[in-house]
Amino acid sequence: MTHGELIVEAADDRWVSAEMRAARDRWKHLAGDRLAPAWGEFALADLPTRILPWSVVVNVIPGDGGADFIYRYWGGERIRLLGQDMTGKPVRELPVMPATVYQQYMEVLQQRRPLYFSHEHQVEGGLRPCFESLRLPLSSYGETIDMIYAVTRFTELTAGHYDVFGNQGPLVGNEIGGIDGR
Repeated sequence: MTHGELIVEAADDRWVSAEMRAARDRWKHLAGDRLAPAWGEFALADLPTRILPWSVVVNVIPGDGGADFIYRYWGGERIRLLGQDMTGKPVRELPVMPATVYQQYMEVLQQRRPLYFSHEHQVEGGLRPCFESLRLPLSSYGETIDMIYAVTRFTELTAGHYDVFGNQGPLVGNEIGGIDGR
C-alpha cells in the first residue's frame, strides 16, 4: 500500500472543503484567543449531521517519548467501511494507515493548531481512495491539547472500496463520503 499526503493550515479556504468549514468555523468561534476550545464546548450535536458519520474524537494520552491516541468517538460510516468500531482502541490498532494517522495526530499536537491533510492511498485491487481530513485540537484547560476532533471526507470512494474490506456498503446519499449511493 502506498500513499501521498499534503498538509496545510486549516484556515486556508482554498484547501478545506465546504463540508468541513462548519466544524472548523465552530472551532474557531469557540476558541477565540485561546489555544483551543474544550471538549465540553465543542459539542458534536452542534455540527452538521452529515459530517458526524465520518467524525472521530481521540483522547491524547501523554507518555515518555510521545503520546498515544485513544478513540473516544468513532463515526458510524467508518464502522461500515472498516467493519469495526475503534471506540476505546488506540490509533495504532487501525486496520489501515495506522502510522500515517498517528503521525497526523502528532503533527496537531506539536504544531498546536488545526491542520488539514489531503491523501491518496492505494489499497488492494489498485483502488485509490482519495480523502481529506481536518484535525482540530481541543484543550480542557487552555494549555495542553488533551483531545483532537477529526472529520474525513472521501473525494473518491466507491462501493468497491467497501468491498476491499469485505464490509457493508455505503449508506445511500452519503454525500460527504463522495458516494452517490447504491
